[in-house]
Amino acid sequence: MSHSHNQDKYKSIEIPIIGGESWVSVTVPPSENPIAYNVLARAIVEHIPAKSWITIAPGSFYGHTIAKLESQKHASASEVPELQPPHFVTGIAAAVNRCTSDVLCLVVNAEGQSGYERVDADALADVSYVIGSAMNFGAEYSKNVAKAVRRSESNSIYV
Repeated sequence: MSHSHNQDKYKSIEIPIIGGESWVSVTVPPSENPIAYNVLARAIVEHIPAKSWITIAPGSFYGHTIAKLESQKHASASEVPELQPPHFVTGIAAAVNRCTSDVLCLVVNAEGQSGYERVDADALADVSYVIGSAMNFGAEYSKNVAKAVRRSESNSIYV
């Protein structure tokens, strides 16, 4: 019976992948291993045929609810301010951003320990509006997201 060193080093996780007619959603749980994000991002980009990507990352900044990493290609996010230094993106969003050129990286204002950030309802409503516009989901999409967040009976939600 052979035993791989990587089996000890990296735990197995299930990653939910759901899709629609013109989109695929991949939800990656937090990891303490930054190398795992890079390996996983490469595999996702190689195996999921996408023309463009949208990533959502938590961040901490002031003055607005969402920001974006520099993106000239995505007109749907033209109103979204760019993330300014010293603020940054880590995790799977940063890894996917590094693996492909056509990516819109949206950063939602969040607070808390890395991997367990709470995002306020307004930030989720704003980011759902941008995603809905980019994906041509229609106005009902962002309304439904806002309704679901408000039903959580909290001013914020873990994402």
